[in-house]
Amino acid sequence: MRRKRYLKDKILFGILVVLLIPAFIVIFPYFFGWKSYVVTSGSMQPTIGEHSTVIVKPKEEEVITLGDIVLFQYKDSYVLHRVERIFVEENKVKYVTKGDDNPIKDNAILKEKDILGTYQYHLPFIGGTILWIQENFLMSVFLAFIFVKSFFELGKKDYVK
Repeated sequence: MRRKRYLKDKILFGILVVLLIPAFIVIFPYFFGWKSYVVTSGSMQPTIGEHSTVIVKPKEEEVITLGDIVLFQYKDSYVLHRVERIFVEENKVKYVTKGDDNPIKDNAILKEKDILGTYQYHLPFIGGTILWIQENFLMSVFLAFIFVKSFFELGKKDYVK
């Protein structure tokens, strides 16, 4: 009986570690004003894979340098690409970006105000899970319920007299 309880405690601890550490890594940056985004394309591979969650520090006063990975909005999408060229035009600093896996540079020429933030780090595959949960919310709730119910049933044993 103690062995089953021990096994149940170990499984619970393992689940908590697997779920809480990534959650902590994604949520903790919010205390510093940073934000997380899910990468939905492979344009930054191999540096940042598709379905990764990226943590971005909002742009304040820091200087953007050649090679920095920046977040900007282009039309209706957020784009995370590397700065390939910096130049001054009409007394304003402008940037040309490119995805690491893209063969050509982006068409958009960015101004200082266009850059929303700079890349800090990423978590591979976590974004895919987040997207799946968002797209399949009811299924996620159902699976979580089944998982929790079966977990608490693990240590029980039916006795017959």
